[in-house]
Amino acid sequence: MEYYFDRTGFPYVKLEEPALLVSLFPLTKLQFEYYLADNQITLEDGWYQELLTINPAASPQNFTPEEREHLFVTGLLPSEAEAYANWLGEGYRLPTVEEWRGIYRYFQSVDGLDHQSGQTQEEVSALALQNQSRLETETAQIKYTPSG
Repeated sequence: MEYYFDRTGFPYVKLEEPALLVSLFPLTKLQFEYYLADNQITLEDGWYQELLTINPAASPQNFTPEEREHLFVTGLLPSEAEAYANWLGEGYRLPTVEEWRGIYRYFQSVDGLDHQSGQTQEEVSALALQNQSRLETETAQIKYTPSG
């Protein structure tokens, strides 16, 4: 598996089927704030501040496991997410529904990642913790290919 970095320094993994580069993480507030700063959008504009009232920011250095969702952007409209993807550069875009399904099927097929439909959220969370170390082992073996 190869991986690349976007202009904010966050990793993307190359999938063979579907043939896509996919972010390893949801969109972080840190990434999105690079976009805002580059486009001279300030907190005083009010729009992003409203999003933060719904899902406050957590410090990437000092967050607790209970705050992990606060590291990621929520509440974006599709047009706002597309604007961010366009800012990343040529070829970046949101996946189609069929591509999301292909991404889901791909990650379901990764050896050692166990998930069954119908599991409770607690069961899925417990599996995610077990699978995290397996993914860390696999990503440690990923071939790095610089982009750009």
